[in-house]
Amino acid sequence: MLFKLFAVAALSVAAYGMPSSSPVGCRSEPTAEFLELTKRMALDEKENGGLSKRASSSIHVDVFFHVIAASNYAQDGYLSTQQINDQVNVMNQRFAPYNIQFTLRGTDWTVNSNWAYGYNNYAMQSSLRKGDYKTLNLYTMQTVYPQDTETTGFCNLPVQNPSQSAFISDGCFLTTRTMPGGNSPLQHLGLTAVHEIGHWFGLLHTFTGNSCTGSGDYVDDTPAQASATYGCVQSRDSCPNQPGSDPIHNYMDYTCDDLRNEFTRGQVARIYSFWDSCRA
Repeated sequence: MLFKLFAVAALSVAAYGMPSSSPVGCRSEPTAEFLELTKRMALDEKENGGLSKRASSSIHVDVFFHVIAASNYAQDGYLSTQQINDQVNVMNQRFAPYNIQFTLRGTDWTVNSNWAYGYNNYAMQSSLRKGDYKTLNLYTMQTVYPQDTETTGFCNLPVQNPSQSAFISDGCFLTTRTMPGGNSPLQHLGLTAVHEIGHWFGLLHTFTGNSCTGSGDYVDDTPAQASATYGCVQSRDSCPNQPGSDPIHNYMDYTCDDLRNEFTRGQVARIYSFWDSCRA
């Protein structure tokens, strides 16, 4: 969100929790530690003309896909190898303009009716997680939380020097209906994964704070946004007294997959800042 530099340090960390539920949305919520790190990065980028002081010129991410199904049948979440490959292809296509590449290193299938519906996520991750902290683990499930048909995914935000529990819980959860060719009416092109991976890279929702004032997502070139945007709207301006219209084409909003097609220059700078600081 567009913001003045002096406002960054003055904002309360407690004011920036994410919405807990939405018709189409996620539950990736920032901790106080994450927000403090984000504010420092925002200040550094501001001093550097809106750019991160990149140690990396490109990002390469190894990926492990974990398919969690209630049975061996497709209707219960048992995805095919082709569906996994299609999702990784979407990720590579959408991140390629920003010199970010993903390589699928392995896929495993687990039939567990509890895990498939969001029960005991930490136990599941403890059993299945692979790689180091710069390795992306993706988990596909029927629901990511028990009895929650609204949340389409979530991903834990990066931290410096993760604890053992933070390391195990690192990764992104996706509902199978959002995969390419899925049956979600508005999100079936695989862009929920792009949105969640944006969180894994350190990005917040463009509507963080649900306010037309303040720092929002702490990115200097995303317009102010009073609330999330849902559906396939043609345009929206929830903060008419602030510069710019709502970023309905941004991957970090909640619009339909047909609309979302970009990260801003500032968001890309933030991705690289977090990569160098937390994952590289």
